[in-house]
Amino acid sequence: MSIKLDWETDAQTGVVQHAGEDPETQNRRRAARLRFSLIVLGIVLIGALIVTGLLARLRQVDSIIERQLQVTVDAEIAAIRIGDSNAYLSIQWQALDNPTLTADWITRQMAKFDTYQALKLSNDVNLTGRILSTTIDGQNGRVQVEEIIDGIPYGRVEFYWRFQEGWRHVPPAYSFWGESATITENHFTIMAREVDAAVAAAVATEFNRWYESICATLTCDNLPHLTIDITPDSLPTIHWSELDTWRLQIPSPYLQRARLDQPFDPSLRLSTAAVLVERLTATMDTAARTDADFLKTSFGDYLIEQFAQVDTAAHLITSLAENYGIDSVRRLLNVISPTATIAALSLVTNEPLDEMRLDWRDFLTFRLESELTYIRESAESSYYALYNMNDPLTATAAANRLAAGDNGTRPNVVSALVERDETGTIRLRAIVVDANDETAPARETIFVLVEGIWKRAN
Repeated sequence: MSIKLDWETDAQTGVVQHAGEDPETQNRRRAARLRFSLIVLGIVLIGALIVTGLLARLRQVDSIIERQLQVTVDAEIAAIRIGDSNAYLSIQWQALDNPTLTADWITRQMAKFDTYQALKLSNDVNLTGRILSTTIDGQNGRVQVEEIIDGIPYGRVEFYWRFQEGWRHVPPAYSFWGESATITENHFTIMAREVDAAVAAAVATEFNRWYESICATLTCDNLPHLTIDITPDSLPTIHWSELDTWRLQIPSPYLQRARLDQPFDPSLRLSTAAVLVERLTATMDTAARTDADFLKTSFGDYLIEQFAQVDTAAHLITSLAENYGIDSVRRLLNVISPTATIAALSLVTNEPLDEMRLDWRDFLTFRLESELTYIRESAESSYYALYNMNDPLTATAAANRLAAGDNGTRPNVVSALVERDETGTIRLRAIVVDANDETAPARETIFVLVEGIWKRAN
């Protein structure tokens, strides 16, 4: 009896030959795998279609909500534009459970409404209603709106809350000011949030330019790293942090309205420059109304002029930098001491005062203002120290002026010229006007060198 097997062994080679799987079984297995793959793919496609539909629906809902907010903003601006206070008030938030808060908010908003009405009478006001940006987070809405006043574009940030009856204008939510961002440069770091992004970028550009001037006259290596915090906190003004000596806090311009063409607007730039310069010059030890104090103040005004691009009348330091190079300003700072006189300039230029190519107008104005201050304070010794008391005629004129008292003028030197008089004496002739009275005639005041210092001679 023999048994037939599905495999046989070649006796000579010892190779085992397998007959293989049945072809029909293989086909069934492939078909089953294909059906499973198609089922899985179908489920995935259906899921994707459902998710896509849900996302599209959510986008549609978000779009509707955003559009409703924009319609509310349009209605509010239209009410201001046409002077409809009732329509304006209907868009304002009212807390029925808190009459005090409601009354305060309505009072503030009506004051704002009245301000716009008055502004329209005195200025060219174009409430364009153009929405520059819209941000919605849950029930919160933040909108930046354009308005043009006297040809200058401004942006305002307003806040809204979505109630059942629709969007309503609500008090500012400073926690909803956007994500924080940081700009880090060599000498300073700027911290700001999303609303103030353009302001921060403009501040960074200006401060990079400012530090070029600072480093040209001061030793930047010895200056601490400055932190500038642009914040929506309701600060009264720009100020230094009480916790960090070199942390400058600047209120966001969007607490009111911010210029769109100049985010770091000229008035904010000037205020920031003044605060920074005050800190930079704080370590310069000088006594009030001395020549050293004038040089310190004049240097500060010079820096402010470089920063803010405004005329601060820092004539002497500006002319020193222009005629003797910026290094001369650095050298001057090195020789200023509490007892320094205007003669310190000779150490910088290696020239006597009467030969220097300097604009003396602000220095002479300072001297004349000091003179009036000493008269008011009856500080006789300080007063007479400003005069050439070696000349009897000058001494008599000084005594008479002191006896007459403060004449109420505010001296402003409009020109100063070094010249020789008919006797060959070098003098500094100043033309002085009264800043309090433009109709008053100009007068001539003469200064001469006494022991290397300019003193009054008439």
